[in-house]
Amino acid sequence: METGKPFDELLAEQGAGMKLAERMRRLRDLPPLPETVIRILALRQHEEVNARDLIDIVEQDPVLAAQLISYANSAFFTHHSPVTAIDDAVLRVVGVSPALELALGLSVGRVLHISTDGVLGARRLWRHATYSAALMQQLAGQIPAAKRPDPGTAYLCGLLHDIGLFVLGYLFPQEHQALSQLVQRHPDVALNRLEYNLMGVSHGELGQMAMRYWDMPQMLATVARHHHNTDYDGEHETLIGLLNLVEALLSSQGLTDTPVLELDEALLERLGLEEENVILIADEVIQAGDSLEQLARQLCA
Repeated sequence: METGKPFDELLAEQGAGMKLAERMRRLRDLPPLPETVIRILALRQHEEVNARDLIDIVEQDPVLAAQLISYANSAFFTHHSPVTAIDDAVLRVVGVSPALELALGLSVGRVLHISTDGVLGARRLWRHATYSAALMQQLAGQIPAAKRPDPGTAYLCGLLHDIGLFVLGYLFPQEHQALSQLVQRHPDVALNRLEYNLMGVSHGELGQMAMRYWDMPQMLATVARHHHNTDYDGEHETLIGLLNLVEALLSSQGLTDTPVLELDEALLERLGLEEENVILIADEVIQAGDSLEQLARQLCA
């Protein structure tokens, strides 16, 4: 931690904590979800998603179509000919269910525009999100079948788990900037401690409230709220445990908002994963980073 003024004194200078009533009132200032998101959410309610319906939605959103095609051309898929059409991306490469979740995450991600630069700026947040999503998707497929989450759902959770930091930057830009400065000055202090002392609320809570305000799936609200909770024990514990594992794997690469974390052997055992295989998969994701960096840049645009 930086020497000089005591930590608590520095926090006091940044301003008083945010009151619950103020937080709830400002949620009304969130932008409405775009039509693309509403249509995808409606489609997601179907027991079996019609591929043609999804393709029709994506084709009417040129930005989303370009992002989905870009992802289909990434190193994660072992195809030989370039993907140039949404039909190919959905049906031949990505798959209908994963493409649906990817389209939902990318569409929600474009709703909140915040400052690009800084340790909590959009550039770093989307970089973390795209790596997290890819690693979540790859690792989900290795979990034993009895508790294995859908890889597309795992991807969606990885992409949107930090949505609360975007909510903070959008609704409370001054507090977002102050928090970013504190993170830079005190990299060894847990982010949630900095948040509670500065604002009286964590980005997890803000993310949960935004997901509820938008009437997003309960799973996403729970993941947004508890993704840093290593003791979470509930309906979505596999997804949240996987996010904790991903956080540890990416921390050594400087791709998280946390200090370097050790892999938790008990967590690996609960998920049914082998450490050697997990590290190998993480290396493969990092090696395929060019396509993830491109997707992160698109989300910042």
